[in-house]
Amino acid sequence: MAAGRLVVIGGGIAGSFAAYFLARADVEVTLIERDEIGVHASGNNPGGLNPLYGAGIPGPLQDLALEAFHLHLDLWHEIGRLSQLDFAARRNKRLNLAFEDADFALLERMKENYDAHTGFSARWVERDELLEIEPRLHPDVARGLWAEGDAKVDGAAYTRAVARAAQERGAAVVTGDVDGLETRDDRVTGVHVGSELMPCDGVVIATGPWCGRPARWLERSLPVEPVKGEMLLVELDGGVLPTDLAWRDVGVYQAAADQVWLGGTEDHVGFDREISEAARASIVERAGRVMPAMVNARVLHQTAGLRPVTPDGMPVVGASDGWSNVWVALGGGRKGMLFSAAMGAAIADLVTAGSTKLSVEPCSGERFAVEATAVDVG
Repeated sequence: MAAGRLVVIGGGIAGSFAAYFLARADVEVTLIERDEIGVHASGNNPGGLNPLYGAGIPGPLQDLALEAFHLHLDLWHEIGRLSQLDFAARRNKRLNLAFEDADFALLERMKENYDAHTGFSARWVERDELLEIEPRLHPDVARGLWAEGDAKVDGAAYTRAVARAAQERGAAVVTGDVDGLETRDDRVTGVHVGSELMPCDGVVIATGPWCGRPARWLERSLPVEPVKGEMLLVELDGGVLPTDLAWRDVGVYQAAADQVWLGGTEDHVGFDREISEAARASIVERAGRVMPAMVNARVLHQTAGLRPVTPDGMPVVGASDGWSNVWVALGGGRKGMLFSAAMGAAIADLVTAGSTKLSVEPCSGERFAVEATAVDVG
């Protein structure tokens, strides 16, 4: 299509990158976010950019994950320059721990993938060296995998920086609640924001897990559900960690000085964002399996965020079935921060050129191309 005026609904990291890349392509674009940017899922995220493990990696999402990773690295300087915001971007190391045979098998597959890609490396660390690196580790730890090459950002600050960079490129950012779409035949011609109608030539849906209303407006399925994840910021005795630590679904992320983030949990509880004592106890108990001192660490802050997750765990990126000027960038899940750059770049390509070289084929919405039901999913 001739790009015209585009509206991006949703100011999380995926929507912010869509607005950024559209603006960089000289498209007239408006980014609409109902709250302050960086306070929802993107703002409750440890900010890991880890392209070599996770759902679909290695597998159908591997190429897209690496493409996204390199986009982030290539864009850091420009986003920092345009936004004038510090989002704590850096390359990262991580010590992955093993306690039993199932852990060894998982880490062996991870090592193979790290060894197969330029710019990444992984080496085995035996028990004595592990306890020398970090004496506070649980004495039952058997082995570890020291992985290098990943990257990390402050998730909330990065989301704000990308949105600000989009503004500096010419995008408008509007705070408001989208109430509906104005349509004609197979086209969206306007977006209702409160009492105002914002005329447009196309729409990008990037609403994270809040897809119920867009699905009804479009009469299409957008099967993205909220999965609640909670984290704890704790004060740790004994000084700074030498690196981030991971064991299965437990993450210990260095924050500042003697503070670390502990994560995480996954609960299917709809749109409930209240912090819970059960999650707190679970995180502390499992983190104590990594480092016993965590059990008595002082909790400074507890957060809860909603991750947008699809039934097959893969994002939805591309044109919306049945509409000639609607695109979707949804469902990044645990890898939403990583995939966001590629999702936004792919959307801009599809809007302006009708195709993209990025590896988004596995993310086509056609796999869910059925009419929306009356079920309210947010």
